[in-house]
Amino acid sequence: MMSHENFPYQNVNTIEDIVDMRLMERILGTFSKATGLRVYIIDQAGEMIVKPIDATGMSSFCQQVQKVGRPRCRRCYARAGKEAAKYGEPYIFRCHAGLVLWAAPLMVEGEHAATIICGQVLMWEPEDFFWEEIEEYTRPLGLDSRSLMETAGELAVISADRVQAVAEMLFETTNHILRTGIASLYQLQEIAAHQALINEEMQGRKLEQSMQRLDASSSLMNFLKKEQELSVKVRQGDRHAAHQALDGVLADLLEKFPGNTDEVKARIIELLVILSRATIEGGANPEELLTLNCRYIEEINRIQSLGEVCLWIKKALGVFLDNMDDARCVKNMQVVNSAVDYIRTYYQRRLTLEEIAQQVYVSPSYLSRLFKKEIGCTVIELLTKVRVEEAKKVFHDPKYTVRQVAAEIGFEDANYFSKVFRRIEGITPSEYKQKAI
Repeated sequence: MMSHENFPYQNVNTIEDIVDMRLMERILGTFSKATGLRVYIIDQAGEMIVKPIDATGMSSFCQQVQKVGRPRCRRCYARAGKEAAKYGEPYIFRCHAGLVLWAAPLMVEGEHAATIICGQVLMWEPEDFFWEEIEEYTRPLGLDSRSLMETAGELAVISADRVQAVAEMLFETTNHILRTGIASLYQLQEIAAHQALINEEMQGRKLEQSMQRLDASSSLMNFLKKEQELSVKVRQGDRHAAHQALDGVLADLLEKFPGNTDEVKARIIELLVILSRATIEGGANPEELLTLNCRYIEEINRIQSLGEVCLWIKKALGVFLDNMDDARCVKNMQVVNSAVDYIRTYYQRRLTLEEIAQQVYVSPSYLSRLFKKEIGCTVIELLTKVRVEEAKKVFHDPKYTVRQVAAEIGFEDANYFSKVFRRIEGITPSEYKQKAI
C-alpha cells in the first residue's frame, strides 16, 4: 500500500481545502443549539472563517464590546489559538473584556491550521469583585459601564468541569472530521498518481499501435499473455514485477472499456480470482484467501469510480502478497525445524546436504538458502556445531579418548575433529577433556 509520505499536500493551504465547510457549519450549529454556547472557527490571525448555521447569537455584552474592541478580540483569539496549538489541546482563557472562552486547535499534519473559539461565559456567579474586574477590563474601550454591567449580568454561568468537558468534546469531534478529510485527500492524490501511471502505459501503447496495427485475435492473446505473466510474478513473490504486470493489465482494460465502470469492475473480479489462485499456488493459506475474497467482493460492489477500482485492486494485490509471504515464512520455519530435528537425531551418521534436503522435501540449494536466512548459518555449519556439543557431553566420561569421541559423533578423521573443535571452542579437545573430568 502506498504511504502518505508519497503524497504530500499539493495546493492545500487552509482547512477549506480539506473538509466540507458546510458540514462544519452544520456541526457547529447543532452544537451551539444543544449547549446554548456561541462557537465559531477563526484563522491564525483571529478572523472568523466558519460561522455556524442557525447558531446562538452573540451576547449583548459582546455586541457592545465589539463595536469598538473588535481588533482586541481578534488579537486575543489569535493569541489563544497559538497557545492551544503549542500544547495540542484545548486552552481555556479570559478575553480582554474578562469573559471565559476556550480555544481548541485544528491541526493538519502537526501544523496549526485554525482554531475553534467557544464560550463568552462566566465560570462563577457575579459578585462585587467581578463587577470591579469587568470595569477594569473594559475601561480602555471607553464604553458606558452601566450598560455593560447590565448586559454582563445576562451572561451564562458554567462550571469549570462543564467548560473542560465541552472544550474536549469540540476538540475531539472537529479534529476527527479534519483527519477524515485529510485521509480522503490522500486517497484522491493516490488515485491520481496511480491513474497517471496507467495513462502513461496507455499512451505508450497508443504509440506502439500507431506503428503496428493489431487484429482482435492477437490483442486477446496479448491480454491473456499479460494475465499469465502476472500470475507467474505473483507465484514467485516478485512484488515490483507483479505490480508492473498488473498496471499493464489495467491499462488494457481501461483502453478496451473506456468509461465503463461496470464492465471494468466485472473484469477486475475475474482478475481477483486469478490473483487469488496464483497466491495460493505460491503458498498462501487457502482459508484466509477465501475470507479475503468474500470481503473484497462486497467492497468492490460499493466502489463507483474507475480510479478507485484500479487503486483498490492494486492494494488487494499487496494484501495477497503479504499473506503469501507470511505463509511462506511459517512453512520455511517448519522445513528448517524438521531439518534441525533430523540433524540432531542422526548427527552420528555421514550426513550430507543432499540427504537432509531429501528428508524435508526441498532441494539442497533451497535448504541452504533457508538456513542462511532463518538461522544465519549453513546446514553443514549447524551439523558441525551439533557434533561439537555432543562431543563436549561425552568428554565428561573419562573412559573415552579424543579419537573415540571423534568417531562416536561422526568424524572419521580425529585430527580434523581437533581443528574444528578448537575453532569453535577456542581450546583443543584434550584441554577441554582435562577441564571436564
